[in-house]
Amino acid sequence: MVLTTIVIAMGIDNDSKEMKEFARRIAETYSVVLCPLVGTEEELEDELYSFFRRHQLSKSQVLFLAKSRRLLLYARELNVATLACKMDEVEDFHGFPLVCEQVWEVDLRFLLRCYQREWEQPWFILETEHLYVREENEEDLDAIYPMYDQPHIAQFLERPYENRRDEVDYMQKYRKYVYGYYQYGLWHVIDKATGQSVGRAGMNPKTYADGKAGAELGYMIAEPFTKRGYCMEVCRAILEYAKTELYLTEVFCLIRPDNEVSVHVAEKLGFSFDAEIESEGRKMLRFYKEL
Repeated sequence: MVLTTIVIAMGIDNDSKEMKEFARRIAETYSVVLCPLVGTEEELEDELYSFFRRHQLSKSQVLFLAKSRRLLLYARELNVATLACKMDEVEDFHGFPLVCEQVWEVDLRFLLRCYQREWEQPWFILETEHLYVREENEEDLDAIYPMYDQPHIAQFLERPYENRRDEVDYMQKYRKYVYGYYQYGLWHVIDKATGQSVGRAGMNPKTYADGKAGAELGYMIAEPFTKRGYCMEVCRAILEYAKTELYLTEVFCLIRPDNEVSVHVAEKLGFSFDAEIESEGRKMLRFYKEL
């Protein structure tokens, strides 16, 4: 499924100067259709259905923008991806995956991400000189499982569930409650030159036993991509993303005392030793970095 069309159903705001400029800007990439529904609330559902049929819109390729909760819910009943536009303090958009304030200020990437989140498609996060970073999905498991058989990874990191079905269930919940809520998580790292899976890197939300909480950086690079500087390359990019895109001000790292390679990476990234703590029954070293 691919996003091709933006439907704007903002009522009288459709004709505002800001909305017209917004529509003009996004029309350079997507087809834009204005949806001027004028019926009573009781008629909205039928009007919306007729609107999609009249314009012959493929529901799986549309992102529907509206400020009316009821209209958005009708669109979702039609299996259409939606973006709730909070133009005032009246409507409650609890339960919608993403909400924007002044919709005319959002960019194309945000619109695409709204569509992808509704259809559970992985977000593209960033790229470096040699690597792509994106969210993970179930198809990545064919590459992920063999990584944990490599000694330098198996020695220090917990394996995925042995039962693949359990890992798929975990991924689905992770997508909803970590990616969906925090907009970050553990991501998939891909070699740009070959398209092969390189490893995993990203941040997990974490609360520690001593009460400290925040984003925890994690990273692993699988063979044959070790000793190429990829770990430093991707981690530096993630830390910059955390600062400039997520507006985080600090990041932690949790490392086993005998994992000298990871300790060295953390120190090269500018992390400082914070405390020795216990995590899941194991003694760990916690490092800290201000962004």
